[in-house]
Amino acid sequence: MGRPGCLPSWVSGPSTRWLLCGCLTLGGLAPTLAPIHEACAADPAAKKRAGQRFKEAEALFQKHAYVEAAQAFEEANSIAPHPAVLLNAINAWSLAGQPARAALLCQKIIGDSGADDKSKEEARSKLVELQSKVGRLNIRGANTSKITLDGASVQPGETFVDPGDHIIKAEVNGNPVQRKISVVAGSSQQVILDEPEPAPSTKSGPVSETPKTTSVSPQVEPPKKGLPPAVVYVGGVLTLGLAGVSVWSGLDTVQAKKDFDAKPNRTEADKEAGVAKQTRTNVLIGATAVTGLLTIGIGLFATNWGSGKKEGTALRIGPGSVALEGTF
Repeated sequence: MGRPGCLPSWVSGPSTRWLLCGCLTLGGLAPTLAPIHEACAADPAAKKRAGQRFKEAEALFQKHAYVEAAQAFEEANSIAPHPAVLLNAINAWSLAGQPARAALLCQKIIGDSGADDKSKEEARSKLVELQSKVGRLNIRGANTSKITLDGASVQPGETFVDPGDHIIKAEVNGNPVQRKISVVAGSSQQVILDEPEPAPSTKSGPVSETPKTTSVSPQVEPPKKGLPPAVVYVGGVLTLGLAGVSVWSGLDTVQAKKDFDAKPNRTEADKEAGVAKQTRTNVLIGATAVTGLLTIGIGLFATNWGSGKKEGTALRIGPGSVALEGTF
């Protein structure tokens, strides 16, 4: 479906009397032929280069190499601008599955003061068809420069992007800013590039610091429960005393036994006297042992010896002697 017109002057020859445009059919977007307006005057060399690139783009389009065809149409237009050539690039980008590129070219034709009204109207119509497939961004910001969208330089204002995630970078008052946005097909959103919030300063003016003094209260260890060491000392002396008496009693019993054996006329009284000495010695030895063990037990488990002291007691029993040793 087309409208009357003629080819740009730099496109000549019977095989290029019509340019490729797109229309909606029951099967989708398919290439068809539509006439275009006369191009602006160009120098002969530019006409030749533009015409040659246009023919290459047309051939690529016929081969369904839509990306390469769109690039070739745009290159021809950069040499000798004409809105009809951009309309062909728009169709090629649409068929290549890059609606955002097509929408941007529609926007370019609509904003071109040199484009004819019919080309602008056709660009508006195509832009309406593409809006459901792209996202519209309105990038704004005061004192903003060096704006890039996914690495490509853009100007503040309205632009189109494919659905998905995109990164916008810029400088606001010389400070770098970055925005990551997610775009849904058919959506429209505003992106305001603000100056980043200043980081909280960690520096401060000189502060006179007074050395901090920490008072440590001496820790007084609570008194330990238990008997005083004097009890052990007394027990040790008593044990030694009983041991000495036991030794004396033992020697006296041994001597009485010798006298009893040497006496020719032994009486019952002599025997009882010897038995009494033997019993006395046994009782003293038992008392000595009990006193010594009791003293040791008190020293080990019931005496408060204080802190930081090496404690130890030992009872030594030897032939005829009992001794209590300890360090306190």
